[in-house]
Amino acid sequence: MIIHTYFTNGYFNWATLFIESFKHHHGEKYKMVIDAVDINDKQANKLKQLYNNIDIRVIKLNWNELQKKSGVNKNVLNRYKTTTENKKVNANNKVWKLMIAGDHRIKKINQLLLELPDGEHIAHFDIDTYVTGNMEELFDFVRKNDFCTRYRIEKQIKRKGRVFRENRATLIYFQGYTVNDRSKKFMERWIHYIDNKEPKKRNKGFGQSTCYWAYLDMKKDKNFKTGDTKQYQKWGNANKGSKNSSYNKFRKSFEQIRINSEKG
Repeated sequence: MIIHTYFTNGYFNWATLFIESFKHHHGEKYKMVIDAVDINDKQANKLKQLYNNIDIRVIKLNWNELQKKSGVNKNVLNRYKTTTENKKVNANNKVWKLMIAGDHRIKKINQLLLELPDGEHIAHFDIDTYVTGNMEELFDFVRKNDFCTRYRIEKQIKRKGRVFRENRATLIYFQGYTVNDRSKKFMERWIHYIDNKEPKKRNKGFGQSTCYWAYLDMKKDKNFKTGDTKQYQKWGNANKGSKNSSYNKFRKSFEQIRINSEKG
């Protein structure tokens, strides 16, 4: 099982919390692969000190390409980036989120998927995740499926008899993969849909919508195994609302847990 996450440099404090809280409950037996955008050497070394069994892949963004894709200049994009990292996504800054979390991040997961041997497994987490418990049951669930995430399809069908909000049909803050031809095909379809519309024309939640469309394609393969991770959410807290306030709350909680552990 490979533990994977992705973050831009403004999420560095979240990266330290994710690594420390994960290690508190699992030690260092799982290898971590982290795609870290625009962090410096000091930050990379800090992460390596926190967790020995780690591969930090530092990525430099191509700002010229991002400006071209978004139709927005670098100064404005940087403002969108800062707001997204410290507050929340809104109608104005969503183009940044859609290019990064809903595009670049997905392609980095795919890169890892293609690197690993068949039969390996990936557990991908949003970086703003605070681990509060052991996740072995979740990892066992990953091993039983080609792809798994948090689905909200049945909830919508129960409410209106159909999926009426495709951008909420999947919540991709956690993704699990078994490396094989089916998971690779699923990812191929997902990226196909992502690349089919330029960022400035994408609606909020586009990464989640395209994940759902890929799921619909793969449902045609009777051998494709996918599952809903809802029952395994007890292991942690995903950020909701303001990034800064959530981080401060989670960090305070974790420090208290560490103090209690040291007291025995």
